[in-house]
Amino acid sequence: MKKLITFNRSVKPKKLKTIKQNSASKQINADSCNIAEWFRRELAGNADMVFRELMIGGREDLNATLIYMYGNTDKNLLNDNVIKPLIEYRGAGENNSDKGTLAKRIARSCISIGKVKIVSNKGIAKDAVFQGNVLLIINNMDKILILEITEEKSRSITEPENEKTLRGSKEGFIENIWANIAMIRKTLPDTTLKTEIFKVGVRTKTSLAIIYVESLAEDRLVSEVRNRISKIDIDGVIADGYVEAFIEDNPYSPFPQVLGTEKPDKVVAALLEGRIAILLDRTPFVLLVPAQFIQFFQAPEDYYERFHMGVYISILRVIAFVVTTTAAPAYIALTSYHPELAPPDLLLNIARLRKQVQFPPVVEALTMEFVIEALREAGLRLPTAVAAMLGVVGGIILGDAAVKSNLVSPSMIIVVTITIICNFVIPNYSMTLVIRIIRLFLIILAATFGAFGITLGWTVIIIHLCRLESFSLPYFAPLAPTRFRDFRDLFVRVPIWAMKLRPDSIPVKDKRRLNNKREQK
Repeated sequence: MKKLITFNRSVKPKKLKTIKQNSASKQINADSCNIAEWFRRELAGNADMVFRELMIGGREDLNATLIYMYGNTDKNLLNDNVIKPLIEYRGAGENNSDKGTLAKRIARSCISIGKVKIVSNKGIAKDAVFQGNVLLIINNMDKILILEITEEKSRSITEPENEKTLRGSKEGFIENIWANIAMIRKTLPDTTLKTEIFKVGVRTKTSLAIIYVESLAEDRLVSEVRNRISKIDIDGVIADGYVEAFIEDNPYSPFPQVLGTEKPDKVVAALLEGRIAILLDRTPFVLLVPAQFIQFFQAPEDYYERFHMGVYISILRVIAFVVTTTAAPAYIALTSYHPELAPPDLLLNIARLRKQVQFPPVVEALTMEFVIEALREAGLRLPTAVAAMLGVVGGIILGDAAVKSNLVSPSMIIVVTITIICNFVIPNYSMTLVIRIIRLFLIILAATFGAFGITLGWTVIIIHLCRLESFSLPYFAPLAPTRFRDFRDLFVRVPIWAMKLRPDSIPVKDKRRLNNKREQK
């Protein structure tokens, strides 16, 4: 079941809401004597389920039952703001014939918590208690009060491990969706910043939020995001990767069509360009749509330093991308098919180093790729200290042993080392995974067709990028289709004050980014 709730504040608002339900099999019968017994039967077998009975105001005719899960409820808030006020409540009056009025009166004048719902459907109440809420059931009453006093257990706000910066904000998202929304609103306190909440996953019922600036984001794009999220049909949504798999345009493409980040400042920058942020509870990653290829080569520091350094770093990343994908295939093509293209001295040196090697260059390259990928994956799974030792053992000792045993030539070791270093220059982890696939693809083509294979491979990749879309917008823009004005923020960046308009590649309601103060000087 997916429900949409509009939420336009940075914190959970105080809210009293009566939900009307149609007549269903789980509708509470007004003549029922003991609704709590129904819940005892339905919730049987749950050792962490607590049933707390009490008398409202000490009156025997107002027996009530609190139902909650032991590990998901804030005990102090429950005792101080619910149980104690209910026991001491004296506002029930003598005539309790109107039970609906009594429920509202208790919710408004007795229970002092932020959010209370009054429902008449046992199915909704049953789902609510498994989400960490507390149920208040008063005997002979056809209403159930849902009290939201969930105990939020999450880690403190720290700098993201995968997106470290030397300058700028050190904040990173955590596994609490409401805290993440608050961080975004703190950085962007705009009155047109809107937040919409969904429930995804038939069983997990995970909270999902979309955030956008209403005065900037195009209505068609917002509707498209809503539509794709509403079509998520799976029993459980555990992480942001589940959502990404359902909403991307081409699930068979190796290129990521949704940009993930852990930094609030990066999300705010995307929102100001007219993009939409997708947040999922219990994960620190935020998805940004629509995504473009060039975004995966940009980092927040590019805009925090002087634009000269931004230009230098951008060009460095482009060169690193070409080297990490093409160095090994070019070496294979040069030594196997086109030795005449190399300078004679270099060719003689390579031949001398490969004299004792018994395998062709492609076998060397694939062997080194396998070893490097195995070391990389092992380092991710091991503790930090052990991973560092593994890197030393694998990178130095294993490489030296491979050369001395004539399994791999020293020139191939140099090529692979340069490839790995250039791969680390790319700031986005998802794109580095794609680069590995591209490199393997080009190695196979280079071993089969030589330089023609490398050219053929890049032609296929570029054509695929030109045809790819992210939420029906060109993925390879502003390169294809060409948007010359967006070249100001491509590989060669102009100063911030010169970016007067928002990118043409993303349709927005308000194109102007700067006011006229600088022009009037």
